[in-house]
Amino acid sequence: ANLAFSPQESDILYKTLQEERPFPLFINGRAGSGKSTILQHLFSEYLYFSSQQITYNKPPIYPAYFTCNQTLTDRASDTIKQILQVKDTQKSWSPLIKSVCLEFRGFLIDLIPLEERGKFERKKWLDYGHFRLLWDKKFGHHAQALQNYPASLCWHVIRSYIKGFSFDNYLELHEYQELGEDQRSVNDVIYQTIYESVWQNWYLPLCKKENYWDDQDLARYVLSHDYVKPRFAA
Repeated sequence: ANLAFSPQESDILYKTLQEERPFPLFINGRAGSGKSTILQHLFSEYLYFSSQQITYNKPPIYPAYFTCNQTLTDRASDTIKQILQVKDTQKSWSPLIKSVCLEFRGFLIDLIPLEERGKFERKKWLDYGHFRLLWDKKFGHHAQALQNYPASLCWHVIRSYIKGFSFDNYLELHEYQELGEDQRSVNDVIYQTIYESVWQNWYLPLCKKENYWDDQDLARYVLSHDYVKPRFAA
């Protein structure tokens, strides 16, 4: 990673580390603009701070750094280690970093008892690329589908709303209509079409028949079974 900061990056880092911290914080920018480096610097600060907190002989409670794949986790861990070694050259940071820099999907699967993990076989996991291939086979020859509800829009609506808004139910049209205008990203007609034609009549039955699962299924499972316990500071 390039650990040298631009003036804009330095300003973001400085403001975020002040007493009045602007959290939750969303950092946006083009590829290679330094978003990850800023996050890794921020995380290093809080991880170092946490490591110094020992109260009544109790071990510190650490923050966690999640990524969406193991390659990104490894890269982040290396950068965080470089930053922390500048702060304390005597401490071996690797074991701590390994315990708090985690790939999100693997972290969730590790929460599930071994005898139940068969529900989430890696070969049955659906990402957007696989979903789009399946969508193309089903809807790719329908001009109306291609124009009004392409695969990318269906994936967004299913993940963000239908399956992603709550872990204990699927968001139906009347519930979607009750959301604030700033929370709705598609109109009611498109939502109803995707819910009925894509989700209800195709994607949900397909997943049940073929045992497919995606990240929302995994998150909903660990939440509904109460497998998520307080462990991290943030």
